[in-house]
Amino acid sequence: MLAQYRRNSLLISLIAILVCSALSPLVIRNGLRAITSLSRLTAATDSGTLRQPLAEQALPVELRPLGQALNTMRQKLSDDFERLNQFADDLAHELRTPVNILLGKNQVMLSQERSTEEYQQALVDNIEELEGLSRLTENILFLARAEHQNIAIQKQPVSLNALVENMLDYLSPLAEEKRICFINQCQGTVWADEILLQRVLSNLLTNAIRYSDENAVIRIESAYDDNVAEIRVANPGSHPADADKLFRRFWRGDNARHTAGFGLGLSLVNAIALLHGGSASYRYADEHNIFSVRLPDSGDS
Repeated sequence: MLAQYRRNSLLISLIAILVCSALSPLVIRNGLRAITSLSRLTAATDSGTLRQPLAEQALPVELRPLGQALNTMRQKLSDDFERLNQFADDLAHELRTPVNILLGKNQVMLSQERSTEEYQQALVDNIEELEGLSRLTENILFLARAEHQNIAIQKQPVSLNALVENMLDYLSPLAEEKRICFINQCQGTVWADEILLQRVLSNLLTNAIRYSDENAVIRIESAYDDNVAEIRVANPGSHPADADKLFRRFWRGDNARHTAGFGLGLSLVNAIALLHGGSASYRYADEHNIFSVRLPDSGDS
């Protein structure tokens, strides 16, 4: 009886082993087929197919987390490619005109003999142009990074009054050319990256000086409401025709055609405000252009 049981058990075990041996390659091949297909799709990925997600539901349950991870990676890579292309397009578009102008000026200078003083002045002009192009490149790169939150900011308490006074001292030569006066009514502190906030104030104040008439008075004010700090810069002037476009990159209104700049200042202001979790806005009131930046006034924001 016991011997018969042993023989049956051995026979069943042998049959089970043979069946498993026969089925294992099929099961393994079926599992590897999904992995092979996934590998083939991944290997065929390029910048033109990154936006096409992998069909996660077509994968075995065990491989779906891998499919989800690959789709997330593809989306991030697609965003990076788009940002890189936008940066290249913006740079090429904005560099074309100043580079052609610089080339033309130098060709004119070399078309005939010049004095030493003329050559020296031409070199000075070239340096100024190249410095402007360098700033343009840096600003475009900053905007590209800021739009994808790829900039680390170091927030700290910043005294608004002191920061504004420093910026007014720095910009005083530009204001004195047009006999412009400032009234600094900023008080208190704001939780922000001091270097970036300097950039915000510099752009807003430079913009106000540039588009104000002679003998104008520019006001800088602050206000606090519900843990939000607001900084306002107001200058007298006419209402721009396309006020809704003021914060677009490279946009310059008809009244800006005779002024220097590339149309990036207000775009940078908006980008820095967004980096802080805040916002930038414009309104026209009492014949004044008023630009406002609102920042969360909290160390936890």
